[in-house]
Amino acid sequence: MRIEIRHKRENEEVKSIITEEIDRLLKNFSGYSEKVEKQWRGDVLIIFSEVMGSRINGTVTINDKWVILDFKLPIFALPFKEKIKKTITQRLKELLES
Repeated sequence: MRIEIRHKRENEEVKSIITEEIDRLLKNFSGYSEKVEKQWRGDVLIIFSEVMGSRINGTVTINDKWVILDFKLPIFALPFKEKIKKTITQRLKELLES
């Protein structure tokens, strides 16, 4: 799944917002996640997680105008793909526009 959100902030500020939101989500879903790894490499955040026995991995790339999420959903989440995409898009727009 790929999601692209336009932003008008400095990259470091966007990185901070993304990091805080991911940490919040991981805390909320800690009972379902068996393993989580995340690491910034420049302006790319690499994320790996195992949720309910399924792998979720992807990247968040930040450039001067865009935040680009690329990740693969586990099979059990595919029926909810559009809802997940809509929810993530709305939340990131809220965070980046406020």
